[in-house]
Amino acid sequence: THGHRERGLPLAHIAGAAAGFPARRFGFGSKGRIDLGADADLVLADLGAEHVLRSDDLFYRHRHSPFTGRTLRARIARTILRGRTVFADGQITGPPGGRLTVPDDHTRPRGQED
Repeated sequence: THGHRERGLPLAHIAGAAAGFPARRFGFGSKGRIDLGADADLVLADLGAEHVLRSDDLFYRHRHSPFTGRTLRARIARTILRGRTVFADGQITGPPGGRLTVPDDHTRPRGQED
């Protein structure tokens, strides 16, 4: 809403900031990009859907968000985890099947960047 629609930030830039930069920063080589050998973790968004975010829309333990009550100009349509749909059409469709992800290089001192 604020980045793409209101400020014209390219979607590729937003995806890089939300997924690519953190994956590189923390050494998660199989995350944060669409590429051969990368985990097939994707979020598909409907950029034409507007909705008011309600706390019932949040699926985490403490359903608080500074965006609750605001109109958002996109909606998550589907979430895919390692190639398997875990969220679609506003509903959780199966167990998330998450796993602990550790940096590729465990020896790098914390805070040291490439």
